Amino acid sequence: MIKTNIRSVNKTDIPTLVDLDPSYHTEYVWQLDIDNHEKDMNIRFREMRLPRSMLVEYPNQLNALSDHSEQYLNMLVSEFEDMPIAFIGLSQSHPLGLLAVTDLVVKRRFRRAGIATSLLRAAQSWAVKIGKDHLVVEMQSKNYPAIQLVSKLGFEFSGYSDKYYPNQDIALFFTKRI
Repeated sequence: MIKTNIRSVNKTDIPTLVDLDPSYHTEYVWQLDIDNHEKDMNIRFREMRLPRSMLVEYPNQLNALSDHSEQYLNMLVSEFEDMPIAFIGLSQSHPLGLLAVTDLVVKRRFRRAGIATSLLRAAQSWAVKIGKDHLVVEMQSKNYPAIQLVSKLGFEFSGYSDKYYPNQDIALFFTKRI
């Protein structure tokens, strides 16, 4: 585990954060199956192993951070040796007033080193500080690494939205009471 400093983002961090590569590789996806009958509908997600590793593009455009950073209630940055290497974007989720993690990006060479875990824990602490009792994380159904991470941290599957992202991917939602 790498020792980093977590703090609120400032405007000078944005150019570095925009340059992070948010794409990721996966060997698994959650596949949506809908079985629609006359009087009932069954919806199921199945974990499926892919025939080969797949590079998945991040659904949100990081170059829009500078224009849309005010969409977040807060952005936390993780820095290593005074250089931003990751960030988490926290937004108000309507209509329930939940705090939502809408972006979580870690620089590729720092992945699997506990950075995302530290950012999620910092987000939970900040949520408590502002009076929120739930944190919801959204992600693509292809983002198996993130699904595994939030499951390990005690988040539970709480829903989905089909064609949620600009690229028409399914969004999965995982929630944790804090």
